[in-house]
Amino acid sequence: MVQAKFDPALALKFDLGHGTLSQVGGGARVVMPTDVLARLLEGASEEVCRDAGQQLGTDLGRRVASGLGDSDQAPPERVLEFLGGEMALMGLGSLGFERWGRALVFSVVDSPLGPSADGFVAALFDGVMLRLYGKNTSAVCLGRVGKRVRFLVSGQSAANRVKAWLDEGVHWGEILSRLQSGGDA
Repeated sequence: MVQAKFDPALALKFDLGHGTLSQVGGGARVVMPTDVLARLLEGASEEVCRDAGQQLGTDLGRRVASGLGDSDQAPPERVLEFLGGEMALMGLGSLGFERWGRALVFSVVDSPLGPSADGFVAALFDGVMLRLYGKNTSAVCLGRVGKRVRFLVSGQSAANRVKAWLDEGVHWGEILSRLQSGGDA
């Protein structure tokens, strides 16, 4: 069986006569400088940032599911290919994932958004997981190293412990080891 590859061709439709931009399966879009989005996120409450991120993630998840067909049966590499492609089309950076035992860690490289948008991006991953798999998750930013930022996708209780450890200054690698030994990643 031949599996479709992510294909960005014709994903965006520019209608210069009407002054509009749309995305196949996604409706109207706008193009704006990332520093404008970053300023909006900086000025918004944490709740508004999370709501916006989750809404965008749900939209991304819907488009990914449309391209994949049955996302429950798709291998993680295919989900990554489609989700990474959709995020790249939006200019959000290059997506990767790392497996640490049972823990799933998304990494984003070259994101134009700074640390003030980490909650927004974490909520985006929560929206994707909800749309693709029907699972409520609580993604947490583990930290930044160079141009790479990592997000752990987990349940709420694990996320609460991770946030507490991060507040204590525990390194993200040690946090993932602790989660593995506790069996709840």
